[in-house]
Amino acid sequence: LTANGKVDRRSLPEVTNQDLIQGEYKAPENKEEEKLVKIWQEVLGINEIGTEDNFFELGGNSISFVQLLSKIREYFKAGIGLDSLYTNATIKSMAKLIRNEESSFIVGEEDLHLLNGKKDHNIFAFPPIGGFGMVYNGMANLMDTHSLYAFDFINSDNRIDQYIELIRMVQPEPPYQLLGYSAGGNLAFEITAEMERQGLEVSYIILLDSYPIEGATLNKADTTNLYDNIIKEAKTNPAYQKYLERDYFKEEIIKKIKLYSDYVNNLVNHHIIDTTIHFIQAQNDEHYVKDELSLPKWDEFTKKDVLNYQGYGNHGDMLSEPYLERNMEVINQILTSLQMKALNTK
Repeated sequence: LTANGKVDRRSLPEVTNQDLIQGEYKAPENKEEEKLVKIWQEVLGINEIGTEDNFFELGGNSISFVQLLSKIREYFKAGIGLDSLYTNATIKSMAKLIRNEESSFIVGEEDLHLLNGKKDHNIFAFPPIGGFGMVYNGMANLMDTHSLYAFDFINSDNRIDQYIELIRMVQPEPPYQLLGYSAGGNLAFEITAEMERQGLEVSYIILLDSYPIEGATLNKADTTNLYDNIIKEAKTNPAYQKYLERDYFKEEIIKKIKLYSDYVNNLVNHHIIDTTIHFIQAQNDEHYVKDELSLPKWDEFTKKDVLNYQGYGNHGDMLSEPYLERNMEVINQILTSLQMKALNTK
């Protein structure tokens, strides 16, 4: 432990992927499962893998997941989508997808991913402009107190209602806790406003370098430039770099970026919510530094407090190492202090 009583992750011994295997071993039962076992062994570096083992519980991450899907598509020539494969993270369920059998996920849930284990508390995270909740995978692995449910961007006019419906499927009763990075913070704010309108309490939202949108209108030429600039930045962003190197993911991400950008470009955060906002600011961000004094603040958008924290890394680096672990220390401190406050209140 550190001097503050937290887990000192830097002092922990190295853990191999083989150490992560747990539970009863289930052998493959058909040719699809046999091939998937070999692919998983190659990607994860593990000798013995059962058909009911979970890819991410065995040490898989967003980068190795890209390798996995690429190899599956190459070998099986199957048009399996990112969302459906991600939701079916065992060999058995992947084999069902490949054989075009009934999928193990409920229609609509493919936009929602539980990125770590079940815990006593939940937090719901909304994606940055790339549109995929998988960018929170590293964060989830470092989150001690909450189950982290991450959303993809939903391309629908009633997306806010769909998000709320999915949240309530996981957690029927309030209060709720939301989180958003960059554009995901603006989306989390809009969902908070609608939840409050429906009488659902949101106890707090955590915003990572996300600023209020007070209105912007771009013409068609400007919108095209916006797409190009965002995609150009994504290619240098560690959260998306590996995806954009592969044609399938590149197409999916560019599609999400365009749809999400259209939504954000037409969005105005005009509500005043009754929820505490925890705002974590990036360091020395080249996008924001020159305009920092003129940036809108969240204080005018909530009746409750806005608590500000200094984060680590530039805007595009906050979810990537070496900054992710330090930003997660800030987030875990926020979550721990809020839990202690809730217990004292009871």
